[in-house]
Amino acid sequence: KKLIIADTVAQSVDYIYGNLAHTAGPGILFAGAAFAFQLYADFSGYTDIGRGSALLFGVRLPENFYSTLFAHGGTDWSRRWHSTLQTWVKDYLYFPMTEFLLKHRPQRFPLKGYTLCCQIFSKYFSAMVVALWHGAAFNFFIWGLALWVIATVESLMKMAGLIRRNPSTGRRVFNTAAMIPVFFLTGVIFRCPSLEILGDYMRGLFGPNSNSVSFLHLASPVYWRVGLAYLIDGLCYYDLKNNRYVVFAYIHEKIRPCSGAIAWRPQH
Repeated sequence: KKLIIADTVAQSVDYIYGNLAHTAGPGILFAGAAFAFQLYADFSGYTDIGRGSALLFGVRLPENFYSTLFAHGGTDWSRRWHSTLQTWVKDYLYFPMTEFLLKHRPQRFPLKGYTLCCQIFSKYFSAMVVALWHGAAFNFFIWGLALWVIATVESLMKMAGLIRRNPSTGRRVFNTAAMIPVFFLTGVIFRCPSLEILGDYMRGLFGPNSNSVSFLHLASPVYWRVGLAYLIDGLCYYDLKNNRYVVFAYIHEKIRPCSGAIAWRPQH
């Protein structure tokens, strides 16, 4: 995953991002999607390497990625992507800060509105800490800001009844499909180191460009195979505790595979 998928896709991604002025829209779109593949394969790949190495010494590290392509919202995505960091931020930053602010609520403020403001602020602070954890750079700040906006809008929509806490299967599938371009877009923000480069990306994506890199050359069959491998990996994860692969699993509140998941246990 790390050496074959991530490092292979990185070659095309780096080439396109280094030549945005000479790349047409389809090629730039391909680079945005490919970087999301690269980021996931790279991050989850070396996480798996660390978990496997620890297992050689009898240490069982927690799972860090849970069928990320099945995320049906910003909150659900945070449970599936780098879940160890998200859990730490939730337990040691978000909940304590929200509780602290609620304990010091001025009496003149109504409880319901003040609680909402506290939650929004705590989400913002948590998102900025996550962004700073990745690095003190422009792109990480904007990326963290985008995560905060997504989480805040989702919370407000839930309060308004526009998003159900237990949606139907059809609604869940629709939400999952809607999250994929959001994931790609946040990946673009994560990858662009400056506002200028981000602007070049958007102009190249939506504007005509005659002097373009051949998209068909970049999207050669090897990258479609890599994308298929990423798709398969994104739809399953390895349950180290029970020594099995879990495929097509929705993750519930406590991050556990549902009873209807397809599971395969390796034979030794």
